[in-house]
Order: sequence, then C-alpha cells, then structure tokens
Amino acid sequence: MEIPDQMDRGQSISSDLVREAVTGPRIGDAVGAVAGTTVLGGMVVALPILVAGAMVWTFGPLGLAMCFLAVAGYVAGLRHLPPDCGRRGDGAGTSANVPTRRRVCVLGGGPSGLCTLKELRAEGHDAVCFERQESLGGIFTMPSMHPAFRFTSSPQITAFSDHPPADDDQRHWTNGDYVAYLHGYADRFSLWPHLHLGTEVTGLGWDGAVWTVEARDQRTGVITRHGGFDSIAVCSGTHAGPVSPALPERERYAGSIVHAADLRWRPGGQLETMDLTGKTVVVVGIGETAADLIDAVIDAGAAQCLLSTRNGHGAFVIPRYNPRTQMPFDYDTNRLRYALPKWLHGRISLYSRRIRAFFGRDPYMKMRAEFLARSGRLALNQFATKSNRLIPHLVDGTCRQRTDISGFDGGTTVRFADGQTDSVDLIVLCTGYRPAILPIADSVPHVEAKPARRYLRMFDPAWRDRIAFIAFARPAIGAIPPVAEMQARLFALVCSGRRVLPDLPTMRASIERADAALKRDFGPTDGEKLINWIPYMDRLATEIGCRPPLSLWSRAPGVALRVIAGGCYTAQYRLQGPGAAPDAAAAVIRSVPLGMAPRTIVFFSAMHLYAAVADLFGLRSLWAKHSRCSLY
Repeated sequence: MEIPDQMDRGQSISSDLVREAVTGPRIGDAVGAVAGTTVLGGMVVALPILVAGAMVWTFGPLGLAMCFLAVAGYVAGLRHLPPDCGRRGDGAGTSANVPTRRRVCVLGGGPSGLCTLKELRAEGHDAVCFERQESLGGIFTMPSMHPAFRFTSSPQITAFSDHPPADDDQRHWTNGDYVAYLHGYADRFSLWPHLHLGTEVTGLGWDGAVWTVEARDQRTGVITRHGGFDSIAVCSGTHAGPVSPALPERERYAGSIVHAADLRWRPGGQLETMDLTGKTVVVVGIGETAADLIDAVIDAGAAQCLLSTRNGHGAFVIPRYNPRTQMPFDYDTNRLRYALPKWLHGRISLYSRRIRAFFGRDPYMKMRAEFLARSGRLALNQFATKSNRLIPHLVDGTCRQRTDISGFDGGTTVRFADGQTDSVDLIVLCTGYRPAILPIADSVPHVEAKPARRYLRMFDPAWRDRIAFIAFARPAIGAIPPVAEMQARLFALVCSGRRVLPDLPTMRASIERADAALKRDFGPTDGEKLINWIPYMDRLATEIGCRPPLSLWSRAPGVALRVIAGGCYTAQYRLQGPGAAPDAAAAVIRSVPLGMAPRTIVFFSAMHLYAAVADLFGLRSLWAKHSRCSLY
C-alpha cells in the first residue's frame, strides 16, 4: 500500500513469488524474451551487432574501442553538464563569507530527517531534529500503516549508502523492519542526543539573519523558543495529510466514503470495525495504494471490487519479484536499462508486451499489455505502479475497471462518467497526500512551496542555503530515501562552504530547463511532481563530486559492471568524493547479485549501440556539454 510510496502488501518471499509468478515477468524481461524468441527481437538485436561487426572488421581494435565508447557514453551518461556549484578555493561564489560551522534545525524525524541530521553532524554542524511523534520513523509509525505491508523497493535499494542492511535477506521490509533499521542507523551514528521526539514545531520566524523556532512538547503542551538557527532543513515529507477530491452529489450517497489514510488495521492485517464480506467496494486511484487495497479487500471477503481511474486510464504495472531469478526486480533498475533514450526504451516496452500478448496465451501478460496501452503514455513517461496484485483480479473478474465517479443516484447507487451505475457499499479514496504546511510567521518573506520552482528541487533561489527541502523530489521509478540522503549530503556541504550555490540567473536557468524536460517526459501535471531517478541522483552526485568515474573500468571492472548493470545502490556514490569509503562501498556493491540475466545485458548493450549509431548526436557523447542525462 502506498501510504508512503515505497510500500507493498506482502507476506513471505515465497508467497510473494508464487503470486508474482502468476502475473508473469517484468516488462524488461519481456524485452529479453522477445529478443530471444521472436523474429522481430532477432532483427533488432542483429542490426547493431552487424554495425559493430562492420566497424571491427574495418578498423580492427580501434573499431572495437569505438563501439565500447559509444555504449559507455550512453550508459554512463557522460554527456552531462558540469557542476553548477562552486568548490571552495576555486574562485566561484563567495565561500569566504559562508560560515564553516552552522546551527541547523531539521524538521521531521523520518528517514529524510534522520539522514539529514547525520550528514550535517558529519560535516561538523550543530544540528538538532524535532519530530512530532514519540518515536523516530515519521510516517512509518502512523496508525494507518498495515503491519504486514512491505516496501515496493528492496532493502538494498532503500538503504542508506553508509549503513547497508544487516543481512542479505531479499524480502522487502515491513514498516516495522524499516523502523528497526532506522534505530540501528541512529545508534551507529550517535544521533539520539540530537533528536527531540514528541516535539512539534509550531512556528518559524526570521529576523533577517537567523531563524527562530517555536516548538511544543506533545506531552506537557509547553511551548519553548529556540533561536539562532542559521539554516532550516524541511524534512516533513509529502504525506502529511490525505487529499480527498470533491465528489459531485456526495450528500446523496448512503454508503461510506473513506480515504486510505483513515483505515485502521488489526495486528493480523484485518480491517478494524469494518466487515467487507459479500460487499462491493470502489477503489479510486491507480497507484500502489489502490493496487494493494484491491487485493486486501478481496482477501477480506468482498464480493466485487471496482477500480475507478481518471478517464478509465490504465498504468505501467511492475511486479515485485522476478519469478525466473527469485530476486527483487529493482536489482535491475540500472543505467544499462534506463539510460536508453526514452523514445527507444518506451517503444521497446510497449511493443514487446503487445507482441508477447499477441503470440502468447498468458492472460495476465495480455492484461498488463492492455493496461499499459490504456494508460495513454509510454512506460517511462508516467509514474510506475510498483505492485501487480490487482492484475489477477482484473483477469478473473473480481475487479472491474470503471471511469471517474460522476455522481450518485440515491441510496448506494454510484454513477460513473461513462454512464454505468453500480450499487456500492464502500468507496475508498486512494487519491494521494499533501505535504505539511510550514508554520511560517506572516512577517517572513515568501518561501517557494512548489518543488518544481526550486533549484534541484530543494533550494528556493531567493533563500538559497538558508532553507532546504529534503525528500520532496519523487522518482517515477526508484526509492525516496536514497534521494533524501544525496540531497542531505549536498546541503551539508553547502552549509560548510565546501560547495557554493550558483548565482541567481544560473539557478533560474537550471529550474526552467529541468521543468521543461520533466513536463515533456511526464506531462504538465506530473512533470511538476516527478523526477527521473538515476539521472537526478547522478546530477546531485555531480554537484557533490561523488559520481562514479569512468576510470572505475580500469581499476575495478567487476564493480564497474555492477554500477552499470546492477541496481542503483547508493553505495556507488561512496566510491569517491566527500565522505568516500571506497572499500566498504565496493564490498556492498559486490555483495548484491546482478538482477539482469546475461542475455538481457547483451540485449540492452546492443540497444545502446543502436541508439548511439542511430542518433548522430550520440557519437559526440564524450564531449557534448548538454544531454538528456543531466535533465532530471
């Protein structure tokens, strides 16, 4: 369930795999299957191989080197902008005027607040964290969290770069598992003395030089004032409160309407005060919350579930585990797969599904192909629903799709936009969440509320490093905690003066360029909320100075292969640069098996070569100064 957006309903890994096996392999492995079993796949793979063979035949070793550089240029994203942020001592900015040690207030004790506190203190800053709840973990300790729900990202992908999971268990964490992991993180880096739990920030003031923070003790109600903060790190997250759309004629409906955030669960996973046996339930939305709730309400005995989506659209649905490798699918969320140009990767994803659905007999693959086509966008141009538990229910008819709710005809009759009507007992809104409203005093100058209007989605150009928003950049595919850690590392360096934010025109130009690129990728609405995960992480790494270098191929080719074809583990950003721990990072990277089969690696390598040959601009990948890879 998507109460945070990395959660999934799950049991043990064995039962997860049984259910995932029913719904077929992931889209990327569908591409590999097409490449190995269809004439079209053979032709697509053969073309770049023939080109490579011709180059090697004509130029010998030089031709082979040219092919390698073409592929490396696409995969490693070498066509990137130079860093915007200046380095101390390189003549950029006014680093001499920036204090080397700051007093910083961190708002929120969830994963993003915790890693921000750690990174600030590692840089020598006097940082404290205020958390409203009595325990750390933020949303993961909320009562709406299902005790058995599991993350949609694996522990290896979700973990922070300098605190790997305790073991190699591939089961996705429950919220309880993750809170335990965060406790271990706080223990390891001695963060407890700097955490103020059960303390809600009720006011923020600015006197022109420093911030003042008013905080209320949740147990006693006493409000205290803390002054002298040079900077504020806002880590309160994007899931502070539910968003409930206004349903027309709602007063005529006699059934129940609740938001997913209002549901409460018993320890065994059953809904409290709600018997669904034999009832009809409408689930509104198509994210992980909706996908998981459909499975949950049918398991709870509901006779029928109706999925209501905007204009009856579908989605790009990804399963949790690869039934062939029995490994989490995000092990192959890597550069080799996702550095392909979107026009190529998107069409490979769409057409491979259609081909398998046309020639195969798997009804689940056909449903996923139809669902992707019904979304109206290519796979990589939308938010991925990282739970395919609704697919079997769509196939067997226990779940049927509907369009928007257009009104009510009295009693329990629900009317949909396409004219269909159904008698419905319960409507569950899986319509997202809103971020917390900052308690800023009226006298404080305007602080930018939209992530899309902030530099790197974290810095308000007017306030620069006086306030930073951590974990407000949501990846279409990927996990939020690693994004938060990378943002926290950059913010800590900026506070130290070791990185200097660019001037206002450069920040504005970067914001406009990224905004245009993301709206082109995801549309005008989602483009303001989503980012491309790996390019964004690489962009932050460029500013920090910790991006994996091309020289890794000569120094540690095994690690380099996993950086390219393995999961995007944040340990790769500890191989060099500030806070580097190269030996420990390399050990973490080597410890996780490759999620891609050899034939899939060959296929995508061929696709990169094809893209580099087909796109003449790609031949200049090693020296061009602008690229899709730098537009997060």
